[in-house]
Amino acid sequence: MEECRVALISDANKHVDSLMLQDARDQLGDSLLNRRPGKPFKPAPIAPIDSLTVKPVFESGGGR
Repeated sequence: MEECRVALISDANKHVDSLMLQDARDQLGDSLLNRRPGKPFKPAPIAPIDSLTVKPVFESGGGR
């Protein structure tokens, strides 16, 4: 009777170990390491700092 009990417990341990190992492998497959992150949002366009038109410092006049 004792030998049957030991054999039964050993067989049950093997089944439980294999189930736990398979569960761990399934969870590893679902981990975030295998997924690509989403695209980041595009930043808002930067408004121009100065909207004035550029004028020459010295006006050329006359031919000097």
